[in-house]
Amino acid sequence: LEQRIQQQFFESADLAYQVADSLARFAPSRPRELLVAGGGVHHRLLLERIGSLSGCPPSKRATARREVPHARTH
Repeated sequence: LEQRIQQQFFESADLAYQVADSLARFAPSRPRELLVAGGGVHHRLLLERIGSLSGCPPSKRATARREVPHARTH
């Protein structure tokens, strides 16, 4: 279990870095917020890292306001 937790920790850190790096390299200017959708909206640590590394806070509320469909079905 501990090894799996460590693996998830490093995978989320790598993904957060990739998102922040892509924003820095390809966005014409820093966005005010990032719209998030899908299962990642439930990964609080990942969203915190993305916000910290990119300087752009992820927003689930903005996604809901724009009626972006959620990946999970209940």
